Amino acid sequence: MNVCTYFHTGLEFITGGAANRRHVQAVAAPSAGSPTDRWGVVRMGHRALVARQGPDGRYALYYAHWGGADLSLARRLADSPDPGGSPTQPADPGISDDPLAVGVDRDELFADHLDPLVHEALFVVEDDVTAYRPLWFGPVDGGAVVGVDPWAACDDERVRAWFEGTRDAVADLLATGAVTEDAAARCLRRRVRSWAADREVLFP
Repeated sequence: MNVCTYFHTGLEFITGGAANRRHVQAVAAPSAGSPTDRWGVVRMGHRALVARQGPDGRYALYYAHWGGADLSLARRLADSPDPGGSPTQPADPGISDDPLAVGVDRDELFADHLDPLVHEALFVVEDDVTAYRPLWFGPVDGGAVVGVDPWAACDDERVRAWFEGTRDAVADLLATGAVTEDAAARCLRRRVRSWAADREVLFP
Protein backbone atom coordinates (compact mmCIF):
# COMPACT_ATOMS: atom_id res chain seq x y z
CA MET A 1 0.00 0.00 0.00
CA ASN A 2 1.57 3.34 -1.02
CA VAL A 3 1.56 6.34 1.26
CA CYS A 4 -1.29 8.13 -0.51
CA THR A 5 -3.52 5.05 -0.30
CA TYR A 6 -2.72 4.79 3.39
CA PHE A 7 -3.28 8.52 3.77
CA HIS A 8 -6.67 8.30 2.03
CA THR A 9 -7.68 5.37 4.26
CA GLY A 10 -6.66 7.31 7.34
CA LEU A 11 -8.72 10.30 6.29
CA GLU A 12 -11.78 8.16 5.71
CA PHE A 13 -11.33 6.53 9.11
CA ILE A 14 -11.02 9.83 10.92
CA THR A 15 -13.69 11.82 9.06
CA GLY A 16 -15.98 9.03 7.88
CA GLY A 17 -18.55 8.83 10.67
CA ALA A 18 -20.75 11.54 12.15
CA ALA A 19 -19.27 11.08 15.60
CA ASN A 20 -15.74 11.36 14.24
CA ARG A 21 -16.65 14.46 12.23
CA ARG A 22 -18.00 16.09 15.37
CA HIS A 23 -14.79 15.13 17.18
CA VAL A 24 -12.61 16.63 14.44
CA GLN A 25 -14.64 19.85 14.42
CA ALA A 26 -14.46 20.12 18.20
CA VAL A 27 -10.68 19.66 18.20
CA ALA A 28 -10.20 22.19 15.42
CA ALA A 29 -12.40 24.94 16.82
CA PRO A 30 -10.64 27.72 18.75
CA SER A 31 -12.19 28.96 21.98
CA ALA A 32 -14.97 31.53 21.66
CA GLY A 33 -13.63 34.95 20.88
CA SER A 34 -10.10 33.68 20.35
CA PRO A 35 -8.22 35.15 17.35
CA THR A 36 -5.84 32.17 17.39
CA ASP A 37 -6.59 29.00 15.44
CA ARG A 38 -5.56 25.42 16.21
CA TRP A 39 -2.16 25.96 14.63
CA GLY A 40 -1.31 29.02 16.72
CA VAL A 41 -1.91 31.51 13.89
CA VAL A 42 -3.28 34.79 15.22
CA ARG A 43 -6.19 36.02 13.09
CA MET A 44 -6.54 39.79 13.39
CA GLY A 45 -9.56 40.38 11.20
CA HIS A 46 -10.67 38.32 8.21
CA ARG A 47 -8.38 39.60 5.48
CA ALA A 48 -9.37 39.52 1.84
CA LEU A 49 -7.70 40.58 -1.39
CA VAL A 50 -9.73 42.38 -4.04
CA ALA A 51 -8.39 42.37 -7.61
CA ARG A 52 -10.00 44.79 -10.06
CA GLN A 53 -9.24 44.29 -13.74
CA GLY A 54 -8.43 47.42 -15.72
CA PRO A 55 -8.87 48.14 -19.44
CA ASP A 56 -5.43 46.65 -20.16
CA GLY A 57 -6.40 43.31 -18.64
CA ARG A 58 -4.13 43.78 -15.62
CA TYR A 59 -5.29 44.12 -12.04
CA ALA A 60 -5.16 46.68 -9.26
CA LEU A 61 -5.11 44.98 -5.85
CA TYR A 62 -6.89 46.25 -2.75
CA TYR A 63 -7.03 45.11 0.87
CA ALA A 64 -10.29 44.41 2.73
CA HIS A 65 -9.74 43.90 6.46
CA TRP A 66 -12.99 42.04 7.21
CA GLY A 67 -13.77 40.88 3.69
CA GLY A 68 -12.96 37.23 4.36
CA ALA A 69 -15.50 36.70 7.14
CA ASP A 70 -18.08 35.68 4.57
CA LEU A 71 -18.56 36.35 0.88
CA SER A 72 -21.08 39.18 1.18
CA LEU A 73 -18.42 41.57 -0.13
CA ALA A 74 -18.91 39.96 -3.56
CA ARG A 75 -22.47 41.22 -3.67
CA ARG A 76 -21.39 44.74 -2.77
CA LEU A 77 -18.66 44.62 -5.39
CA ALA A 78 -21.16 43.47 -7.99
CA ASP A 79 -23.24 46.58 -7.25
CA SER A 80 -20.16 48.83 -6.97
CA PRO A 81 -17.46 47.20 -9.10
CA ASP A 82 -14.72 49.82 -8.54
CA PRO A 83 -13.22 48.87 -5.15
CA GLY A 84 -10.97 51.93 -5.18
CA GLY A 85 -13.80 54.32 -5.75
CA SER A 86 -14.03 57.16 -8.24
CA PRO A 87 -15.26 60.76 -8.24
CA THR A 88 -18.75 59.49 -9.06
CA GLN A 89 -18.67 56.21 -7.15
CA PRO A 90 -17.32 56.05 -3.60
CA ALA A 91 -15.18 53.15 -2.43
CA ASP A 92 -16.66 50.39 -0.30
CA PRO A 93 -15.95 51.42 3.31
CA GLY A 94 -14.43 48.01 4.02
CA ILE A 95 -11.81 48.27 1.25
CA SER A 96 -8.61 50.29 1.27
CA ASP A 97 -8.74 53.52 -0.73
CA ASP A 98 -5.25 53.06 -2.13
CA PRO A 99 -4.24 49.98 -4.10
CA LEU A 100 -1.60 47.62 -2.74
CA ALA A 101 -0.29 47.07 -6.27
CA VAL A 102 -1.21 48.00 -9.83
CA GLY A 103 -0.44 46.51 -13.23
CA VAL A 104 -0.54 42.95 -11.88
CA ASP A 105 -1.21 40.14 -14.35
CA ARG A 106 -3.29 37.10 -13.44
CA ASP A 107 -0.36 34.74 -12.93
CA GLU A 108 1.37 37.26 -10.64
CA LEU A 109 -1.84 37.74 -8.68
CA PHE A 110 -1.95 34.09 -7.62
CA ALA A 111 1.78 33.41 -7.46
CA ASP A 112 3.11 36.56 -5.79
CA HIS A 113 0.30 38.45 -4.06
CA LEU A 114 -2.24 35.95 -2.73
CA ASP A 115 -1.11 34.18 0.45
CA PRO A 116 -3.40 31.39 1.78
CA LEU A 117 -1.95 31.93 5.26
CA VAL A 118 -2.79 35.65 5.24
CA HIS A 119 -5.88 35.98 3.05
CA GLU A 120 -9.16 34.23 3.74
CA ALA A 121 -10.85 35.28 0.51
CA LEU A 122 -10.07 36.63 -2.94
CA PHE A 123 -12.52 38.62 -5.05
CA VAL A 124 -11.70 39.14 -8.72
CA VAL A 125 -13.70 41.96 -10.32
CA GLU A 126 -13.91 41.71 -14.10
CA ASP A 127 -17.17 41.85 -16.06
CA ASP A 128 -18.62 40.12 -13.04
CA VAL A 129 -17.28 39.13 -9.61
CA THR A 130 -15.60 35.77 -8.95
CA ALA A 131 -14.88 34.63 -5.40
CA TYR A 132 -12.20 32.24 -4.21
CA ARG A 133 -11.34 30.65 -0.88
CA PRO A 134 -7.60 30.30 -0.19
CA LEU A 135 -7.05 27.08 1.78
CA TRP A 136 -3.91 26.99 3.89
CA PHE A 137 -2.41 23.52 4.32
CA GLY A 138 -0.93 24.16 7.80
CA PRO A 139 0.57 22.43 9.69
CA VAL A 140 2.33 21.46 6.43
CA ASP A 141 3.61 23.87 3.80
CA GLY A 142 1.48 24.95 0.88
CA GLY A 143 -2.08 25.83 0.08
CA ALA A 144 -4.76 25.89 -2.59
CA VAL A 145 -7.24 28.40 -3.99
CA VAL A 146 -10.73 27.11 -4.79
CA GLY A 147 -13.52 28.89 -6.61
CA VAL A 148 -16.77 29.27 -4.67
CA ASP A 149 -20.23 30.62 -5.43
CA PRO A 150 -20.57 33.90 -3.49
CA TRP A 151 -24.32 33.96 -4.04
CA ALA A 152 -24.88 30.61 -2.31
CA ALA A 153 -23.82 30.70 1.34
CA CYS A 154 -24.13 26.93 1.63
CA ASP A 155 -21.49 26.47 -1.09
CA ASP A 156 -18.87 28.43 0.84
CA GLU A 157 -19.76 26.63 4.06
CA ARG A 158 -19.48 23.26 2.32
CA VAL A 159 -16.01 24.03 0.96
CA ARG A 160 -14.71 25.30 4.29
CA ALA A 161 -16.19 22.49 6.36
CA TRP A 162 -14.84 19.78 4.06
CA PHE A 163 -11.37 21.28 3.93
CA GLU A 164 -11.10 21.97 7.66
CA GLY A 165 -12.08 18.39 8.46
CA THR A 166 -9.61 17.04 5.92
CA ARG A 167 -6.78 19.28 7.10
CA ASP A 168 -7.41 18.31 10.72
CA ALA A 169 -7.30 14.65 9.76
CA VAL A 170 -3.90 15.33 8.20
CA ALA A 171 -2.70 16.80 11.48
CA ASP A 172 -3.84 13.70 13.35
CA LEU A 173 -1.97 11.43 10.95
CA LEU A 174 1.15 13.58 11.19
CA ALA A 175 0.98 13.47 14.97
CA THR A 176 1.11 9.67 14.87
CA GLY A 177 4.06 9.69 12.45
CA ALA A 178 2.03 7.78 9.86
CA VAL A 179 3.00 10.21 7.08
CA THR A 180 5.75 12.72 6.45
CA GLU A 181 5.02 16.42 5.93
CA ASP A 182 5.96 16.20 2.24
CA ALA A 183 3.68 13.21 1.68
CA ALA A 184 0.85 14.93 3.56
CA ALA A 185 1.17 18.07 1.42
CA ARG A 186 1.18 16.05 -1.82
CA CYS A 187 -1.87 14.10 -0.80
CA LEU A 188 -3.70 17.23 0.35
CA ARG A 189 -3.19 18.71 -3.11
CA ARG A 190 -4.57 15.54 -4.69
CA ARG A 191 -7.54 15.47 -2.32
CA VAL A 192 -8.40 19.10 -3.01
CA ARG A 193 -8.12 18.64 -6.77
CA SER A 194 -10.24 15.47 -6.83
CA TRP A 195 -12.87 16.78 -4.40
CA ALA A 196 -13.21 20.13 -6.16
CA ALA A 197 -14.33 18.37 -9.38
CA ASP A 198 -15.28 21.12 -11.87
CA ARG A 199 -14.43 24.04 -9.58
CA GLU A 200 -11.50 26.23 -10.49
CA VAL A 201 -8.49 25.15 -8.40
CA LEU A 202 -5.05 26.75 -8.25
CA PHE A 203 -1.98 25.98 -6.18
CA PRO A 204 -0.04 29.23 -5.60
